[in-house]
Amino acid sequence: MAKSPTEDVRTRFGRRVRELRTAKGFSQEAFADACELHRTYIGGIERGERNLSLENIEKIALALGITLAELTALDGGPSGVPPRGRHLPALATLSPDQFAWVESLVTALGNPVRTYRNPASDVFTSDRLLGLFSLHLITHHTLSVQPFKQEKFEYALRQVMTAAGRSAALAASRTNPGRDITVDGVGWSLKSAADKAIRRDHIDLTKWMELGKGTWTNRVSELVAQCGRFIAHLGGYDRVLVLRRLTPAGGIGIEYEVIEIPKSILLRASGGRFKLSTKSKQATAVPGTCTVSDQSGVMYQLYFDGGGERKLKLQHLRRDLCIHHATWEFGTPDPSALFSAGEE
Repeated sequence: MAKSPTEDVRTRFGRRVRELRTAKGFSQEAFADACELHRTYIGGIERGERNLSLENIEKIALALGITLAELTALDGGPSGVPPRGRHLPALATLSPDQFAWVESLVTALGNPVRTYRNPASDVFTSDRLLGLFSLHLITHHTLSVQPFKQEKFEYALRQVMTAAGRSAALAASRTNPGRDITVDGVGWSLKSAADKAIRRDHIDLTKWMELGKGTWTNRVSELVAQCGRFIAHLGGYDRVLVLRRLTPAGGIGIEYEVIEIPKSILLRASGGRFKLSTKSKQATAVPGTCTVSDQSGVMYQLYFDGGGERKLKLQHLRRDLCIHHATWEFGTPDPSALFSAGEE
């Protein structure tokens, strides 16, 4: 007996979902998680056994990062041109330099990326979100040798959270002393670290906040007052996420991780041990430290810098006290290749 048209379209749709899923590097289980559907349901779709609701078709398209039209173009669309081939005519009109630019980006995005996602992470809740964030990292490093720093981190995270269907808005002002982004009504402070001497086992942030031009002298009580400003600053946000650029094993390639510093740890600073710097020659703002410890030893240290910039540093925070959300590792794109194909 010939297959009915309904059976035929289900089979063709299932084959398209499977092809797009594998092209994206999703396992069936990871893809089901990204779609918020059960793995056996996805298996049934790919075998042509399921009649899908429009709601579930949209979930699949979102997980793949494509439009509904692209997902449902089972025969390449009305023109017979595969959806991803619709830009081919435009490529033929590019100048050699323009084509080299596009080619370099395509090559970089096609290179393998090693990732880790904490299954308990409520930030990167699917492999798809890891992949979306990696697009920002790779695109940046295709165009620059500089680290991916805080401003770009803020924008990329907002894009990823929006793609996940969450409400995400950046702070109205770059000079906002509290939150940098609000996600589902929760304020997040975002930091970045990319020092060449960065250590894997400790977190150091050279500028947590500005201390302003007020004066403090050589009394410990004034360090305590500065710590009070830090505690008040913490009241402006609920979570602290840090993007760190690391050096991969062997020193080749690029590695980033996102860790979270629990606020409960930072709030312990009010009970820390304060000490003025005895070697400082400054009289109007003597630098000092606040050391916070637990049964295992030093947890972290705040450094109150009384120099010209007057800033608060976070030093020697033990990484084991933090939450590891995700890691990305990929090869180093060559920015010099951007125009090589267009050279006369």
